[in-house]
Amino acid sequence: MGTVLGILKSSEFWAVFIPAAVAVWLWYLKSADQLAWQQYKRREGLYKDLLEQSVGLYESTRDPKKIEAFIAHVRRSWLYAPDRVIEKANALLNAVETNSPDAKSALGSLMLAIRRDLLAGKYPRKTKLAIGDYKHLRALKASEKAPR
Repeated sequence: MGTVLGILKSSEFWAVFIPAAVAVWLWYLKSADQLAWQQYKRREGLYKDLLEQSVGLYESTRDPKKIEAFIAHVRRSWLYAPDRVIEKANALLNAVETNSPDAKSALGSLMLAIRRDLLAGKYPRKTKLAIGDYKHLRALKASEKAPR
């Protein structure tokens, strides 16, 4: 015990320990920042794809291939996006599926949720979504009729 106390009292120990502790702490902060940046870029790429594919949802240009691509991106959003974005995407898909006049408003709500998520800079760690929130949809083919 006397040698440990002697080591802790020595200035040589503290001359090595303090810089090493500071270096470990700075490394941890840098790693956390890099991880946050990677997560942000991943979500940004997902949202960019969602935005590009949303063109296929407009009434005048409903393209089943683009709708299918949009649905695939919504499914992928379950991996990275917060609950609010997934809920707004589901609301948009429901509005498009039922030919609701609220589809434009639902698209605006989705874009606002995406923007808020990106500007918040926080990565979701918990979810309140349930099994029933996952929608398995597909785009209608040209030969199929939309529900009225």
